[in-house]
Amino acid sequence: MNTIGPLILFQSFASLLSAAGGAAKFVVISSVAGQIAEMPPFPIASYGISKAGANYIAKKIDQEYEDIISFPMQYVSQYQEKVEELTQYKSRHGGYRHGPLGFRKNGCEA
Repeated sequence: MNTIGPLILFQSFASLLSAAGGAAKFVVISSVAGQIAEMPPFPIASYGISKAGANYIAKKIDQEYEDIISFPMQYVSQYQEKVEELTQYKSRHGGYRHGPLGFRKNGCEA
């Protein structure tokens, strides 16, 4: 939904946005989970992949439609609080229960 939803929404409204005469903006709500350069240090692979796809779509729209400004927007302070919370959890419990892609390591929950 995070990837396909914005694409379907844009496709539905592209003609109206183009008719706005250069004043139109298409903003995709993103998350730092979708960033590749600064991946969050917790297991949210499927969510991050879907948000990275949404970010790509927003950038591609911006490149392909000269009369529409498109970009992803995210709320950063929420991410910073979550990283701190998960870092504390990790140090208290000796790591996460799942591997880097959210799968169990070696079939156990250690």
